[in-house]
Amino acid sequence: MNATSRMVALLGELRREMNGAVVDSMHDKGIDYALSYGVSIPTIRALARQYAPDDELARLLYRQQVRELQLAALSIASPESVTAEELTFWSEGVTTVEMAENIATVLIARTPVAEVAAKEWLTTDSGLLRYAAMLIGARCVGLKIADIADSLAKALRSVPVGLEVVSAHGAAVLLAACGTRSDDERGAAKAFIEALPEGSLRDRIDDEAGWQLDM
Repeated sequence: MNATSRMVALLGELRREMNGAVVDSMHDKGIDYALSYGVSIPTIRALARQYAPDDELARLLYRQQVRELQLAALSIASPESVTAEELTFWSEGVTTVEMAENIATVLIARTPVAEVAAKEWLTTDSGLLRYAAMLIGARCVGLKIADIADSLAKALRSVPVGLEVVSAHGAAVLLAACGTRSDDERGAAKAFIEALPEGSLRDRIDDEAGWQLDM
């Protein structure tokens, strides 16, 4: 089968798992796609694994305006094949918090260009891409606080309305992960939090990351 035929076959399997109640629930939470069948993430991944790895299929799926196909693409793409030049392609599909979390953890963090993506996406105007960058950076063992301190501070000064909680969570995950890598990084993470402007965002980050940095 060619890529289009494989896409049609996968779509048929996904549609059999559709759940309208889940679609309604996502809409109530502000998670909206052009088209969604409400299939659970574990089910999408299980079905996608039957087609992996297949980069041609993954890129075809990701270009579709269908939630399940875009999420499946992340599990079908081979991480080692993703290049820095392709980061723009993958970034264009990040339109929800759910997609930001999945593209970060399922695909980009596992690629050879993870650190490049973390630094690049952290400086974009998109709050969702900046959130994804934080989650990616948390998984880059060679990344240091000094590498991203200025970009992270700037990102946290301009958090889009509605993304305050996830942005604080992303920053906390990133700072806690970096802080566990060495005593110097732990100190840098604590200093970064202390230097943030007082307010709810700083409080959320400190509540989530502070105790981990004190361990």
